[in-house]
Amino acid sequence: MTYRRLNGLDDKEKRNKDRLKIEGNFIIGVLVTVVVLFLIVTGYLYYTHNKPFWDTEDAVRSEASKMVYAKKEFGKHTLTTQDAWGSSLQYVKRVNSDGTLITHVIKSPGPDRQINTGDDIVAVKTDMNKSKIVGKWIGKKSNEVLKGFIGGVKNKSEFDQGEGEKDKPAVSERIGKTAKGAWDGLKKGWKDGPDKKEGKE
Repeated sequence: MTYRRLNGLDDKEKRNKDRLKIEGNFIIGVLVTVVVLFLIVTGYLYYTHNKPFWDTEDAVRSEASKMVYAKKEFGKHTLTTQDAWGSSLQYVKRVNSDGTLITHVIKSPGPDRQINTGDDIVAVKTDMNKSKIVGKWIGKKSNEVLKGFIGGVKNKSEFDQGEGEKDKPAVSERIGKTAKGAWDGLKKGWKDGPDKKEGKE
């Protein structure tokens, strides 16, 4: 059988080329579809698996922020807010020994619904009692000034001798000594009475 030539190729060769092209495009299309479906399914499974954790983390952080301003007493509390697995959030309010730092801890029991285990979801907020910190500093400094003043009044200074900046008494101590000197002079002057003038001969 004789085939007619077209653009350097006969009809049979052209039909084979077209068929291979169609089959190649079909295979590529199938592969792309499979990859897209795989990504969609994987993304959906990842989202559905992690969404409870994300939602609970958001809830825990939100509750921790709110508890900073809540009037809850110190200690442990069970909140009405629940995590994604139906467990109530746990709240603990702590204070350090001098009352200057308050810690707010919110916990979710996590997927196992057991508190204080490895899958707990936790958020912590700290709140500094600035007024108490400032008051403590003022109280400490006031105490130092008062002790120095009393020491100066009672002449109990340990810095009466010696030279150099380190040997100088504290300002409050010097004020106390000055006050004592003025008071001693006042008492002596009151006791001795007015000075008597001597007459001229």
